Amino acid sequence: MARNSNDWFAAKREHEDIGAEYEAKALKGHKYYVKVKSLHLLRKAKELFGDTKPLTCIDLGCGTGETMEYFQGLFGRLIGCDYSQGMLDFAAKKGLKNAEFRLSRSEELPFENGSADIVAMFGIIHHIDAAEKLIRTFSEVHRILKRGGVVAVYDFNPRNPVSRHIVRTCGIDVGVNLDGYARSAFPTTFYSEELIKILNDAGFRIAKHEYLLYFPKLLSALLPLERLLARVPLGGMYSIIGMK
Repeated sequence: MARNSNDWFAAKREHEDIGAEYEAKALKGHKYYVKVKSLHLLRKAKELFGDTKPLTCIDLGCGTGETMEYFQGLFGRLIGCDYSQGMLDFAAKKGLKNAEFRLSRSEELPFENGSADIVAMFGIIHHIDAAEKLIRTFSEVHRILKRGGVVAVYDFNPRNPVSRHIVRTCGIDVGVNLDGYARSAFPTTFYSEELIKILNDAGFRIAKHEYLLYFPKLLSALLPLERLLARVPLGGMYSIIGMK
């Protein structure tokens, strides 16, 4: 499999100021998109588990803890993992309630078997630079989840032209290929059906598969309509929840 060595995160991961640089360099208005997908996962968690307070949630590839800002206080244990110490240091300075942080690679997780209820993966898979790392990542996630636990993967929908434009033009996605899984080029965006197969092969059954982010911040008043559009494969992002 071809590998692209120009991924922004891989190049910057050792920089102490990576957290501040990331939040400054990220897509304009990205905080809105962080909010939409974070609240979406919280809704799905309540649908699947009911009360989230007893649960252990791991945010894998947590970066600067932006999604964890919405999760704080809502889980019994909230753990952010990232392979950049600079990202974790930036996140820790936010003083998030009931939050822990661990330095780790996604393909080698520092948790015991069956120790987590939810593993959230927001925009991480299109920065994993090799197929074998991707397969190992989902194997590790499956290992650390309890029976009945879920992995929730959120990523760009390559069928959406705005998402494709973002990947082509956003500085932090400069090394990401479009449709690279079929082209054997990594890191890459994935079509949802490709990721579903990868999850199935890793031992997960698909519990939820939805699309979101149809409306930009300017039209955020229309967000309630997204629940009616959840099965239409044109949203800017997809959500796939696999259950162990």
